[in-house]
Amino acid sequence: MDSLDSIKNFVDENRLALLYFGTETCSVCHGLEPQVKRLLEEHPKVKEKFIWVNDVNEVRGQFQLFTFPVLIMYVDGKEVFRMARFIPIVELREKLNRIVEFID
Repeated sequence: MDSLDSIKNFVDENRLALLYFGTETCSVCHGLEPQVKRLLEEHPKVKEKFIWVNDVNEVRGQFQLFTFPVLIMYVDGKEVFRMARFIPIVELREKLNRIVEFID
């Protein structure tokens, strides 16, 4: 994702969209990314984008990002939950399971 418009289009075009925001210098961001990718393999209906904020600086203000990493889940273009900084995979799995189950 190289622009704010491409991020917004991604959210609008996918019923279930998960945005993962991180920074190049955030070790937690890099360590959590593969765990989130493995978790999302369980939910093929959830489309994800990993966005390095250093590449698209204007997202900080647009998405109100104050700490990293940040995960934002959208259903039909509406934000349904946000997790930041310390993100327990078990809690994320439970939230995704509930959403996907509700949508099906």
